[in-house]
Amino acid sequence: MEFLARSLFQHHQASKVIVVELPKHRACMHPDTLITQPDLNTFSIYPDVITRQTRSWALTSDGHGGLSRREEINRYACH
Repeated sequence: MEFLARSLFQHHQASKVIVVELPKHRACMHPDTLITQPDLNTFSIYPDVITRQTRSWALTSDGHGGLSRREEINRYACH
């Protein structure tokens, strides 16, 4: 994920990458079954993915080819 984030930042294709720790069960094995993007800034997410225990991080460029990481506070828990 970090390699992809660095490449996106280097080519000015993204300013932030959100990394989500997926649950460790079979229903969450394939990301394309968990999240759908019906519009540019709209996502539909399988409810078991975003819970109060779900951890996520924001990756941004540090301006020198590296990454800055910040753990995000989960405000969007489905249950």
